[in-house]
Amino acid sequence: MNKKKTLIALIALQCIYVAFSPFWLYFATVSTMIFDNPETANDPWIFLIFVLNLMYPTGLLAGMIVSWVLFARGRWAAAWKWNLIPLLWVVPIGSFFFYAFLR
Repeated sequence: MNKKKTLIALIALQCIYVAFSPFWLYFATVSTMIFDNPETANDPWIFLIFVLNLMYPTGLLAGMIVSWVLFARGRWAAAWKWNLIPLLWVVPIGSFFFYAFLR
């Protein structure tokens, strides 16, 4: 990738990530309901899913900061890859909302 394409991709994707934050906040709030059943309180996998869901702001900030640092150093391909980290949250939650609104 060249510098201009990487710059446009970084700005566009990061605007999408920030715009997605209210959807994540809703999903994070609703995800506390997975502990409604007393049996799930001791399940480590359920707790792991819950914690991973809450880590979106960490992944977002890490992806943004590292991608801009790499972009400034001229490592455009690495900046592009680091910028894709928040997609680990955006794609599943976005798919859920897309499916829910089409139903």
